[in-house]
Amino acid sequence: MPSPTDPSQNVFNAIVNAGDPSISSGYRSEQNWDQTPTEGGCEYDIMFLKTYDQSLIWQIHGNTDGTSGVTSIWMASNNKLQLITSDENHNNKYFPVDWTFALNKWYHFRHEVFLSASGYHRLFIDKKLVASVNGKMNDSRGAYGKIGINQFDNRGSSSILYDNFTIFK
Repeated sequence: MPSPTDPSQNVFNAIVNAGDPSISSGYRSEQNWDQTPTEGGCEYDIMFLKTYDQSLIWQIHGNTDGTSGVTSIWMASNNKLQLITSDENHNNKYFPVDWTFALNKWYHFRHEVFLSASGYHRLFIDKKLVASVNGKMNDSRGAYGKIGINQFDNRGSSSILYDNFTIFK
């Protein structure tokens, strides 16, 4: 794994600093991809360097303006994560992830997603299934994915490294 202190490494360092200006209704440092096909997923290595609670770190988002995340991973308090699903009316459901992260340690995340009326989102961390949700996972208008940080206020700072990102069918 690359070292977080070596700037020559080819990693995405998502950084949001306290006091940053808002970008598209959030405080963001993200990269996007097209979520086609609707069944598949992605995997990557991740290291949490500095975290501020209440931040999205991964999301499948509807293509249409005004849509929200179809399914997301949320950084909650005490180094915990939540899996979130949202319907076309922006009604969120929160599912705790049975896992706690440590700072400055690499982890391997794998998301398996099926975007449909009877879809699913499975999250594996270091090859262990830590969250699985079944149900509607699509607002039927297409989707794209995002990795990085999306904070909903700018009172705190976060820095997360992402490496070896792969999309699969």
